[in-house]
Amino acid sequence: VNHLCNIQLSAGALSHLNNQHEFEFVESDVVDIQSRTRYMNVVDSYEGMALLLISQNKRGPERKRLLQMAINKFEISCRSNPSYAKSLYRWGLPLYYLFKETTEKSLLIEAIDKFQSSIKLKPSAAYWKKLCKCQLI
Repeated sequence: VNHLCNIQLSAGALSHLNNQHEFEFVESDVVDIQSRTRYMNVVDSYEGMALLLISQNKRGPERKRLLQMAINKFEISCRSNPSYAKSLYRWGLPLYYLFKETTEKSLLIEAIDKFQSSIKLKPSAAYWKKLCKCQLI
């Protein structure tokens, strides 16, 4: 219930809910209600983009840290809206740049997957260009 509706129930209410076929909610059963913003994925996507841009002026461990933070933001964005092609494409960018820093092949494979997924959702010349560049490596 908490994950689907952002409603946290009391421990007593949860135990009765799990053990009984019939259950009536009362106001005291609700501990907390949280709102969920419909387009929150855009905020995470733009935070990831800001981190990605900042990383371009850094070197070494600081750059890697910022790229990893950007990857995490894009992952959160895509989890909340998997059909947002821009976030998938943007998720591939820090993966690709991190691959260039570390030469860890799994990062390149994951970047290519993100670019391909974004192209499936929304064909774009920019998305194709980056995918082709990755596949030449």
